Amino acid sequence: MFGKARRNLRRLLAAFKEKSPAVVALSGGVDSSVVAKAAFLSSKKSIAVTVADPSVSRRELESAVRIAEWIGIKHRVVQRKISAEVRRNDSLRCYHCKSGVIGIAREVADEEGINTIADGSNFDDLNDSRAGMRACREGGVYSPLLELGFGKKEVKELAREMGLPNYGKTAEACLSSRVMGCRIDERTLRRIEEAEEFVRKLTGARVVRVRDYGETARIEVDKQHIANLVKGKNSDRINKKFIKLGYRYVTADLGGYRVGGF
Repeated sequence: MFGKARRNLRRLLAAFKEKSPAVVALSGGVDSSVVAKAAFLSSKKSIAVTVADPSVSRRELESAVRIAEWIGIKHRVVQRKISAEVRRNDSLRCYHCKSGVIGIAREVADEEGINTIADGSNFDDLNDSRAGMRACREGGVYSPLLELGFGKKEVKELAREMGLPNYGKTAEACLSSRVMGCRIDERTLRRIEEAEEFVRKLTGARVVRVRDYGETARIEVDKQHIANLVKGKNSDRINKKFIKLGYRYVTADLGGYRVGGF
């Protein structure tokens, strides 16, 4: 495995050779961290950009800051409001969000005299993020992991080969992905974030999603922690906390977390 990872790392760095320096859209996840590290190894002039809006949890923002510091790459955190297009929460939400991120990265690139905008899209993303892929194509984004055919497995191996401290980090979608069938607002996103942090600390679950249906919350955790939702007085604690946050009905998915669990 490690020999293959080293070969893939050489391929990644070779691919970046003609593209550096680059502005990398850094979320703090494993994929974008690998790309940021590769960009920095290729050119110390590369820059990481993290776009922070209410749909980005404090936990994820802190993760992006920590990994940028570890890599040593120059890091810009740009605050923005949620756009009207994203607030509509329709089928193009991801497209509008990604387009906004690319636009901000492009502004930074223009300021710094850098031509390449790069992101962490990988080969497996072709299966479930077509809207984001469209935004990348239209924005002229360089996606080296995708172009080299690296999926989640190869990216994790690359992260380990690079020594990235977050190589085992679970994937996190934005908080807006938890809201279904209604407009997105800051209050809803903040209560989702608070609810998820409460469940995470109480149960020890690595993966937590609180799906927001307005009056109803549906909790998903990784399967090995489902029992912790009702262990001892945990169910009462969760119910009281969620009611305080404004939910009337609190449910748990006994099937555990799954991607796109709506």
